[in-house]
Amino acid sequence: MKTPLITIFAAALLLGGCSEETRKQREAEHALEEAAEAQAEADAKRARAVAKQVRADAETRARALEEHAAAVEDADVEVDVDTYDRPYTGTDEKERIRYEAEREARRLERERLREIDGDRFAKEREVKVKVD
Repeated sequence: MKTPLITIFAAALLLGGCSEETRKQREAEHALEEAAEAQAEADAKRARAVAKQVRADAETRARALEEHAAAVEDADVEVDVDTYDRPYTGTDEKERIRYEAEREARRLERERLREIDGDRFAKEREVKVKVD
């Protein structure tokens, strides 16, 4: 009588252990699914942030180009439009700094040349006035 009772008890323990393992496996699968969903949400949030940044960069570039066009239209003299005179529209900070430094150097060189040309024309006018 003792042996069948122990056998039944052992079978019950094995069945209980199997159901516990199955429950743990289901919990692990559920945790993996939740982690995958959280990762997908994080990826979507990151993609939305990148899209917002791209849109903001495009709007900034469009605004800068409109301002540049308005300045060219409003100018009373003929303007030599330098394509590098437009604002930097990328996202790389080092590239932006280099671009702006080069742009500023070109602007200063153009100003220097205008001053030289202006001085030359002023001297020519002085000579014409003295001769007359």
